[in-house]
Amino acid sequence: MLARRRFHNRTSLESADKLFVAGRYLNGTTPNRTHLLRYNISDWSLDTSIQYGSEANYAYSIADDSSKVYVGTNVTDFVRTILKSDFSQGSIAANTNFGYRVAVDDNYIYTAYSSYVYVYNKSTGAFVTSLIAADYSLGSSYSLCVDDSYVYVGGAFGQRFTVFRKSDWAEITGTPTFNNRVNAIASDGTYVYIGGQFTGGFKVMNRSTMTLLTTSISIATVNGIAIDNDRVYLTGSFTGTNRSRVAVLSKSDFNTVITNVTGLSTTGVGIDVCDRYLYLATAGSIVVKDKNSLHENVTTITLSGSPEINFIKAVSV
Repeated sequence: MLARRRFHNRTSLESADKLFVAGRYLNGTTPNRTHLLRYNISDWSLDTSIQYGSEANYAYSIADDSSKVYVGTNVTDFVRTILKSDFSQGSIAANTNFGYRVAVDDNYIYTAYSSYVYVYNKSTGAFVTSLIAADYSLGSSYSLCVDDSYVYVGGAFGQRFTVFRKSDWAEITGTPTFNNRVNAIASDGTYVYIGGQFTGGFKVMNRSTMTLLTTSISIATVNGIAIDNDRVYLTGSFTGTNRSRVAVLSKSDFNTVITNVTGLSTTGVGIDVCDRYLYLATAGSIVVKDKNSLHENVTTITLSGSPEINFIKAVSV
């Protein structure tokens, strides 16, 4: 049996049953506009048993493990939890900042908002520690990623990107810095993929040396990164030949775009890949493609009203 990856950056060997969508005003009705939606991947129908949201609230990000889905929010408890067995809702202990980004591993729940990352005990919800970059000026965290050894944070704070070691929660010095916001981070255990509004828009870091590889790919803005066994998928606002807003790179050559994927009418804001499907989100719709036939759409999920999609994630339940 193939083992399930424990962390956010899965491989496409996994299958998924549900597609979760986090944002604001996702059902297009008032009051109590839903800010978290769940679709059945079997037939792309909306599963209406999830209801979360109010006029003032947002859902920003999604993570999951074998038993729960975790949703980063700006409500009082900041991270909502959804039990996969019966979809009952709960929360973890409140912190002093919003859960703009959430990540999980076997032992901890991580949330990020300003230049801080808050770490919670996964079993008890108790606060463990807070992590802060040495150069924390300017602003917020917009991306959060964990793997077996490190916590990666990106955003608009001073150095825009930093890495913390899990063994002692220490910040690693000498990691790359960027000249503008980091929006997305993914790790496969060998490389760390970084996207944002900085010059070039996309970089690859060797995890063992914490240094950037030489890459010639240049994209205006990357908002989302998804990875599988041999490919890296990027979405955002592209320029030049990458006007499709989605690009696919081979892990064997980070300087070559395998294909530019059509199907998004506006800037891509979210992306995920799982099993056979690639999921692409814009502000108001989600395009689903067969990963092996990217020139065709499997389906398009169009949300009513004026929704704001922040994050999408395919989840196995």
